[in-house]
Amino acid sequence: SIALSYLYPILFSLLFGYYNGWQWTDEQDGVYDPKKAKPKWKGASWLMRGICILTPALVNFTGLDIYHFSIGVAISLPLFDMTINVTRGMPLFYLGTTSKTDKLGTWKWAAYAALIAATITITVLT
Repeated sequence: SIALSYLYPILFSLLFGYYNGWQWTDEQDGVYDPKKAKPKWKGASWLMRGICILTPALVNFTGLDIYHFSIGVAISLPLFDMTINVTRGMPLFYLGTTSKTDKLGTWKWAAYAALIAATITITVLT
């Protein structure tokens, strides 16, 4: 189904970003009480695993539109980064310093926008 084509990659990326943001916080010794961060990323971990287990069954039942799925995946990429940023209390479009894509600077966000536009264009034209 078209809804699942968007829901799966977007929901997974939001949960994974939340998970990653709290794990990042948990690793910062002395910044937060581990009892505060650990349940948040552990809970997100359980939800992600549940999504991974249930989604193949739902796809077999409802079908998956590959074109809309590609748009969902493209949208999920910047949402992942944004969710980590928000979870950590950083600005929405914060650029870190640890990943290879962070080194692209603001071009990173432009590349995400271009990818989303390209997948939408391909979907409309097919």
